[in-house]
Amino acid sequence: MHAFEVESVEKKGDDALLDVNILARRGDCLSHRGLAREIGAITASKVSPVQNSPVKIQKGDLPRLQVTVTSFDLVPRYSALVVEGAQIMKSPQWLKEKLEALGMNSINNVVDITNYVMLELGQPMHAFDYDKIKNHAMAVREAREGEKVLTLDDTTFSVPKGTLVIEDQKRLIDLMGIKGGKVSAIDSDTKNIIFQAAVFHPSRIYRTKKCLGYTTPAAETYIKGVDPAGTLHALERAASLLLKFGGGKTVQLVDIYPKKRATWKIRLALSDFSKILGCQIPFLKIRKILESLEFGVAKQGTDALEITVPTFRPDVALLEDVVEEVGRIYGYENIAGVFPVLPITPAQESENILVQDRVKDALQEAGCTEVYSYSFIGEKDLALFQYTAEEKAKLVELENPFSEDIKYLKPNGVDNLLKIAALNSKNYGKKDMKIFELGTEFSKTPKGVLEQEYIAGVIAPCAQSIQEAYAQAKGMVDLILERNGIAGVWYDDFQQSPETPAISAWDVAMSAEIKIGADEIGFINGAVSPRVLSALKIDRPVVAFEIDFAALFAHIIQETEYQPIPKFPAVFRDIAVVVPGGTKIGDILETIQIAGKELVRDVDLFDTYEQSFAFHIVYQAEDRTLTSKEVDALHARIIQALEAHEGWEVRK
Repeated sequence: MHAFEVESVEKKGDDALLDVNILARRGDCLSHRGLAREIGAITASKVSPVQNSPVKIQKGDLPRLQVTVTSFDLVPRYSALVVEGAQIMKSPQWLKEKLEALGMNSINNVVDITNYVMLELGQPMHAFDYDKIKNHAMAVREAREGEKVLTLDDTTFSVPKGTLVIEDQKRLIDLMGIKGGKVSAIDSDTKNIIFQAAVFHPSRIYRTKKCLGYTTPAAETYIKGVDPAGTLHALERAASLLLKFGGGKTVQLVDIYPKKRATWKIRLALSDFSKILGCQIPFLKIRKILESLEFGVAKQGTDALEITVPTFRPDVALLEDVVEEVGRIYGYENIAGVFPVLPITPAQESENILVQDRVKDALQEAGCTEVYSYSFIGEKDLALFQYTAEEKAKLVELENPFSEDIKYLKPNGVDNLLKIAALNSKNYGKKDMKIFELGTEFSKTPKGVLEQEYIAGVIAPCAQSIQEAYAQAKGMVDLILERNGIAGVWYDDFQQSPETPAISAWDVAMSAEIKIGADEIGFINGAVSPRVLSALKIDRPVVAFEIDFAALFAHIIQETEYQPIPKFPAVFRDIAVVVPGGTKIGDILETIQIAGKELVRDVDLFDTYEQSFAFHIVYQAEDRTLTSKEVDALHARIIQALEAHEGWEVRK
C-alpha cells in the first residue's frame, strides 16, 4: 500500500529473493539502491550509501578514444571510462551468487561488474574491448536501411531503420540499449577495457525491442527511464569494483552531456496536504518523508513550501504528485474516513450533457452503435490517409509516446472510426454497419493546443449503393439537428479545412459542408478512395460525417417554442425532376421554395433514380383553405421555374 506489490518471496540461503511489481513510471526503483530508498522511507530507516571511490584519471599509453553522438535527443548523455591493463578472470564467489540468484549467468569479472552495477544502481552498462575498436573511434548514430549486427549471443539482427547503434570503421559493434556486439566483446585476451554508461530515449529502445521481438534486462530498464545524472556514479562504482578484482588504471573519461537535466521546484502550501489528503500532517513529518525520498524541502513563510524534485523522479511534476508521495509513505490506512459535507441543493443540469444525450438517442434510433476510440494516431495512419506536410505540422505530438502507434493526438474523429469499421467489418456479415462517436479532437494553434468536441459517424452498407448510404448520412445529420430544434440546414461545396480528414482519402465530388445559415458546423464525406479501403481491407463502400459540437451547440435555442396546430388543411402534390449530372439537390429545393414562396410549407425528397429526383410538396396557408385552382397555378409556376434551368426537365 506504500509503494509496490511484492508478488513472491523466495528463500535463498541466508537471504531472500523478492519479486517486486515496479510501476511503469517508476524506473528509479528498478535497482537495489532505488528499492532501498523506498524501504528506508517506509520504515524510517537510514539507507547505507554505496561505497565508491572517485575516479582518478591517470596517465596511460593508449591513444585517446574518440566518441561522436549524432542525436542528443535520442542519446541525452554518453559517458565512458577507458581502463588500461585490466586482468580478465573469474568473479569472486559472492558476485557469482548474487547474479545467479537474479537469473544472470556469471561470465567474467568485467561483464559481471556491468550487470551487477545495473542491478545495484539502475544504470545499464556495457564493456568493450578497447583494442577491438578500429581507429579507436566510435560513432553513436541511427541505423540505416538494411544494416546488420552480430550480437554477443551469436544472433545476427537486421536492424530497423532508426535503431540506435555504434560503429567504428564501417562496422556495427553494438545494438545500443539492447545487446552488445560480438566483434567488440570482452574475452580472455582482453587487456584494455571501455566501460560505457549511457542514457537513451525510452521510446526508441521500446520501438527497437518490439520490431526485433527481442529484449534484455537493460532494454526493460531503459524503457522505464534512466536518470542522466547517474552515469558517472555507475562508472565510479564499476571502476572501484574492477580495481578490487581485476586491476588496471583509468586513463580517460568521456562524458558527452550537452543538455543537462536540472532539478525542478514545486511550490505548495501546507494546507494543500489537508485539502487533498483529508487530514493534518505535521510539517516535520512531511519534511522527514520527502527528505527520505531525497527531495529537497525548504519552508517559505508560515505556510508555503518549496520542494526540489530530484532528476530521477520525472513522474513528479505537480503539487498533487508531491502530496501523493507524502500520503503513500505516511500510510493511507492512517487517514481516517470522514463523510464528505455536501450541499443538499441538487446540481444544476448541464445543457451540454442534455444535448449529447439527445444526439446519442437520435443516432441510436437511426440504427447506429456508439463506439469509443483512442485519442491517438500514429505514423502508419499518416501514411494510410496521406497526410500532407502542412497537415502534419498541425498535429499535436506527444513528448514521450510509448510507441509509434500513439505518437499524435487525433486531429479528427473520422480516421479512427474508419479503423474501427475495418476491425468490425468481418463481424457484420451482410448487415449494414453504422457506428458513431462523441469525442475530442486536437490541433496545434499559435495560442497552444486546441481541443474540440465532435460527433462523428461512419456508414458502411452491405447491399446499398454509395448514393443511398450518402442519403442516409444526410438523414442522420438532419435528425440530429431536428431533435435539437435547429432549422435552416443546407449543404455547400466541400472545402478542405484543418478539422477535416486528409482530402486524398475521399471522393470530393460526393462530399459536402454542413451549414446553418452562413456557419459551417461540419461535413459529410462521400466514398472513401479504393486505395484506403484496400489498405483497411474493407470490402464495402463507406460514407462518414462529422459535426463540431460547439458549433452545433451555438445554434440550439435553449427555450422551446410551440406553434398551434394549423387551422386549415394542407394540399399535397408530387413532382419529379430530371437534371444533368452534378446538379445539387439543394439547388432544386431552393428553386422550389423560391417559386412557391410562403405557401410551400415543406419539401421532402422521397425517391431517386440516376439523375431523376422525386419530391413531396406540401402547400398550406395560415389564413385560409387553398383552392385547387390556387394550388394548380402555384404548382405550374414551380414547374416553370425548374424548367428555366438549362437541362432540367419536369417529368409529366
